[in-house]
Amino acid sequence: MGDTKQKALKSFANCAALYAAYCKTELRAKRTQLHGNQVVAEPLDYTMDFCLKTKRALGNSLEYPMVLRLCAEGNPLSIPEYTRQRVGQVLLDYKLEEAYSALFSRAMQNKSKADAEDYKLSAQDPLVSAQLDALFNAPESVDYMGDGQQ
Repeated sequence: MGDTKQKALKSFANCAALYAAYCKTELRAKRTQLHGNQVVAEPLDYTMDFCLKTKRALGNSLEYPMVLRLCAEGNPLSIPEYTRQRVGQVLLDYKLEEAYSALFSRAMQNKSKADAEDYKLSAQDPLVSAQLDALFNAPESVDYMGDGQQ
């Protein structure tokens, strides 16, 4: 039971994070591309699919618009755990992460690039640069814990 619950919550967290990222961008319909017998997934497809699966889990309850709004704002932890678990289970059942794996991997690559750029920019800041220098050039005998041990 606990393992299933954790999988559902993790699926919801991953899917909600990608949904939030796409809600911050301008989505528009593009001409469909085929690779073999499969259609290339686009962010608009994913956001619509996320909304449909969420509606399937919650129906027409008041939770449905609340979940979409909180996810779009990037606050999925404000949603009650039971609701996150219910939606996550539906997302697992329909294998949303698997179906849109290309979008998930592209998002992870973009995040890694953005993190690297943030690091480069922060390292150019003289204050941050001095802090990094102090951290990496600190003598080994410094008492970091303040407990008299090194």
